[in-house]
Amino acid sequence: MNVFRRLWLGSPPLKGIAAACVAGAIAKAVRYHVIEPEALGAICRGADAPAWCHARTGLIVFLQAVGFGHLALALALASYWLSWSLARHAAFWAVVLAGAGFHLYDATFSGLAMVAALLRLVRGEGESQQA
Repeated sequence: MNVFRRLWLGSPPLKGIAAACVAGAIAKAVRYHVIEPEALGAICRGADAPAWCHARTGLIVFLQAVGFGHLALALALASYWLSWSLARHAAFWAVVLAGAGFHLYDATFSGLAMVAALLRLVRGEGESQQA
């Protein structure tokens, strides 16, 4: 039990992967219950569209611009120039955003970000153990 706890609590890559799985599940729910339903699209195209349609439309525009992938990749790349105390947070959130991006129409940039961020987390984990 102690080994498992130490491995889990002391491993930023594993924490990032777990958080990416949760983000992916939430993103999948948003995709299938908010973005893709044609009935919601019809409601939002009407003349008397509810106020929440603006948020839905903004999200769709953000996704068409592959926003999650770009944000994740920017954070992943920035983590290579930050100190480890900041880099681990940037890389962690890059992994989380990439996990969401996989389910929200952006596998390309999200995949690049996921690999870059996980490599940074693994590399940084070694740096922190040497210090």
